Amino acid sequence: MKLSFFVGLAAMASASQNVNLESLRSRRVQESRHDKLSTIYSGTIQSSYGVTFLLQNTADSSIILTGLGLNVETTGEEVPCRVQVHTRPTGGEYALALDTSSVTCVGSGEETIVTDEMFLRYYEQTGNRELLERYEEERDLQGASYPLVIGPGSSMEVYVVVLPAEGDTSGIQPILLSSQGSIEGALYTSDSMVNFYEGSSIEGGYLVDALANGEGSDIVPSEIKPNIYNGAIYYDNLPDSLSVDNYYKNLAYSLQPGSSSLGYLGCDSELGTGYLDSIGSYGVMFDVTSLVAQDSGGEAPMASYAEIYGMDLYIRNTVETAFEVYVRSNGGNEFTSYYEQSGQTSINENWELVAKGTVMGAGPDVGTPIPSEAWLTNIILKPGDSVGFYVTVLDEPHLRYRKSDLAEGAIFAEDGNLGIGVGRSWGQYPLSGDGSDTFFPNREFSGSFRYHAHEAICQTSTPTIAAKTSAPVATPEGLCSGGEKLKTTFQDGTGSYGALFDVVGKVAEVTLRGIDLNIDWNNSDKADVVVFARKGTWFGYQNDKDAWSHILVNTTIFRPADFPNRDETRFISTEHKMTSAIIPDWAFKPLTIKQGETWALYVLSSVPDLRYTTGTSIGQIFASSNEIDVLEGAGAADYPAFGSGLEESTHFGNVEYTFYAPRVFNGQLRYSYFAECPSEAPSVSFTPTPAPILTTSVSYMFYVEHGPEIVASIVPDDMENGVRAVLDSFLADANNDLNELVLNDGFFISSISAGVVPPAELGYLCVPTPPNLCTPISVLVEGSHFPSAPTEQVAYYLYRQANILPSLIDVNGYQIVYIGKNAVETTNEITLSGVPNREMGQDEQKFFAEALQQFLSSQVSADPTDEDALKIVSVTVNGQVIDTSSTVARVGGQRRLEASTTINVKVKGQYKPPPVIDFGAIVEDSINADPGRMERELKSPSPELQGTIGGSSIPNDYFQQADVIGSKEIKTPTAVIIKDTRNPMQGTLNMMAGVVGSMILVLSAAFFLRPHRRAAIFRSKSNNQDAQLHTQLVHPDLFHDEKQGYRDQYGDQFHDNAY
Repeated sequence: MKLSFFVGLAAMASASQNVNLESLRSRRVQESRHDKLSTIYSGTIQSSYGVTFLLQNTADSSIILTGLGLNVETTGEEVPCRVQVHTRPTGGEYALALDTSSVTCVGSGEETIVTDEMFLRYYEQTGNRELLERYEEERDLQGASYPLVIGPGSSMEVYVVVLPAEGDTSGIQPILLSSQGSIEGALYTSDSMVNFYEGSSIEGGYLVDALANGEGSDIVPSEIKPNIYNGAIYYDNLPDSLSVDNYYKNLAYSLQPGSSSLGYLGCDSELGTGYLDSIGSYGVMFDVTSLVAQDSGGEAPMASYAEIYGMDLYIRNTVETAFEVYVRSNGGNEFTSYYEQSGQTSINENWELVAKGTVMGAGPDVGTPIPSEAWLTNIILKPGDSVGFYVTVLDEPHLRYRKSDLAEGAIFAEDGNLGIGVGRSWGQYPLSGDGSDTFFPNREFSGSFRYHAHEAICQTSTPTIAAKTSAPVATPEGLCSGGEKLKTTFQDGTGSYGALFDVVGKVAEVTLRGIDLNIDWNNSDKADVVVFARKGTWFGYQNDKDAWSHILVNTTIFRPADFPNRDETRFISTEHKMTSAIIPDWAFKPLTIKQGETWALYVLSSVPDLRYTTGTSIGQIFASSNEIDVLEGAGAADYPAFGSGLEESTHFGNVEYTFYAPRVFNGQLRYSYFAECPSEAPSVSFTPTPAPILTTSVSYMFYVEHGPEIVASIVPDDMENGVRAVLDSFLADANNDLNELVLNDGFFISSISAGVVPPAELGYLCVPTPPNLCTPISVLVEGSHFPSAPTEQVAYYLYRQANILPSLIDVNGYQIVYIGKNAVETTNEITLSGVPNREMGQDEQKFFAEALQQFLSSQVSADPTDEDALKIVSVTVNGQVIDTSSTVARVGGQRRLEASTTINVKVKGQYKPPPVIDFGAIVEDSINADPGRMERELKSPSPELQGTIGGSSIPNDYFQQADVIGSKEIKTPTAVIIKDTRNPMQGTLNMMAGVVGSMILVLSAAFFLRPHRRAAIFRSKSNNQDAQLHTQLVHPDLFHDEKQGYRDQYGDQFHDNAY
């Protein structure tokens, strides 16, 4: 990754800068601003009177020279030099294009830079405007003659001379160096636009009279050919739409430090993270990444660059604050992520200063801009580049930021062009660099970046919204503005254009500051988003335009660059859903909700890709935090709102709008509130991991017997907390499978939620001991992890803990029995004959395992859509034994002497009882009952198997003559069963099973077994239409209210969940 810099004029002019550093920065300037074509810097020929070379423009548009690199001998010292550049078109006369004494010659073997600024100043100070006028007149003619422009298909000779600078008293004579060429006029190097030809070293005098060859008129310079110019040219494309004068005006504008960008065609943008803070100290480190897709064809064009030229910090106190901003460097032209641990806190050695100064903090809820004169360096990001930022204050810990729920490195704010990642904070200034500095992980920078999106990418970012300038809100003495997020769900299931829901305030004051939506980008890559608000409920006002007096959001968003391509996959992960439509804080007008107030939000998208979920009852609390509740609401099937607001009709523009209820808004609210200021606790150790990619969900089913004094509605909370406590202990237990997932696959529990479910979902009837009650509970556990752990494997390990959970959940007065899915495994030996007399290779083992899994899956489950049926999770080959002279008996009784191989495999599965199964026997019998089918799967893999493993991974010879002799379960010693001696209900259930055994034949369908268990464990569920969920089709102003009954009679109108 390469990151280049633009150095501001103020920094370049500073006399205090070290010359070597200035030369390095000048080179970065030229390389990042312009295209560069280099030769070599190893020449030893002293060209005292200059060097010539020929350039040919091979492009379809003009180019303009805007910088040079030279190889100059200075006897080992850096000296000021005078450089003249003369040019002439083929067959024309030389014209002076540059004469400057501002060059610093740095010595042989290194690049002496003649910068674009020097060309600009010469253009501004000389009479070249006369040449310019002539050039503009002749631009469309073959004879166009502006001295630095090469027309399409044209050639130009360049003559470069180096002299002592005017007024230099060092006595050092700088000499231009060149190299011996190969063939006169030969092409030496080229790129996609320019051919660079060998030229001449000039001896005995100058080629032009303007350089004063002396008093004698008989001086005739000689040209030593062939010769290679040592150095480089820098150039830009000059389209017909851009005049030379405007080109230089843009260049002049870009040289103003920090005030703007280069002026390359494009648009200015701003990426903000918002001004929420939950903590603060001295400094924060994080990455800024270009999200623009990289071109696999080579170097990315400048049109796809993004150029950062300014920042806002969050300094909540109105005090004068000194600050510094750095970017991470490896000591050369390469720049890298802040996260590189080695040398991370050695600021002077591994970081470059890009801004430094003093500002007055602007106060709460607004950014404090870095002044243009303090911004020293513009930062160019090419597609795919990442650069580490270190933002710090010097004297007091006034820099504000916030804690994050995401891992370090995860992008939490982006606009399609740039992304800002979660980083870490530091509790002191300066950093010592000796390893003793204390950091705090998982911190989000609060502030914004101003940048210029070049032409090719300026249409893909969210349009810039003017910075908020409202007066700061006074913070009560001794309190800080806490920041929180409340997520409803991202499970979707249905959707359309909009969603309506209520938010209730629970503390003194909450201010909504941002919102995230769930958009699946199925119809468009662009969406206009509007969010209306009103004080009070939305119910009854969904069509009343005048009732919605607040507009919180009115912006355009775009499909994130990393969002899955809907043409390629229908599956969208929860992570992608959560980041599909993040409305930036700066695009959200804050809304304050007082304690006890209800405010309604009406979220609308211009495309019908907004997702929501079918609810249970309008007005029921769906998501809750200590500060706010979010209630179930409705979905809107039309856009725009209120029938476009047409005034000619009192019935909303003669548009009959449709709403669907109950519906659950999918998304997340970001908000702040007043709370006691927290304090940082030092981090003892931390190993950051990238943001998880996959999410695995399992559902634990329990019966909880409890006393009548315990209200059933509090049981889910108790079970949620109990399950979380037990699983957390498993994650930390080195002897538990889940701990292995933590260490190897970055696994963590992302959410746990519990609820009461109908007994029919459990398949059992609970008969409690009077006067106790039984409450059926489902606990949904979501875990996030890297793709290195398949979701089936993670689910298996989670279900493997299920039976032990009741004995470890410690809740007073609860007797708990687990009745959900179980994880099962068995070890079997499968004997084959007719295979080569060798062990399988890695690819062959993988193929055999996949083939066996495919075979067993087809054997044990008649309905693969039945979530409760037995499912083969994985097959692993443990080993292989080859017997070259054994007597093998094929299934059916026939015996023969034949070499055989026995493959030891472990098979894992999961299922939901009843009945209890013998998994080992099922695997053994499945193979022995139909060995021919297993053979066919090995010899001619089914399309399903080929699609699973890919055609290139299928062994062509090992299994072609294979016979499946049979399978045998390997019995293991009986495992120790952990029995919950505190749970008398287990005994009760066992006794009841015996007492009511005779009733099973009659009542199993109603109480003990679900319908699809009556015939066999693997049969599909019955298609009971009466049991299917229906959704009401709700007309304007007609909603079902749980408390007041129906406002109107709907009859039998139901909707089929299309929305």
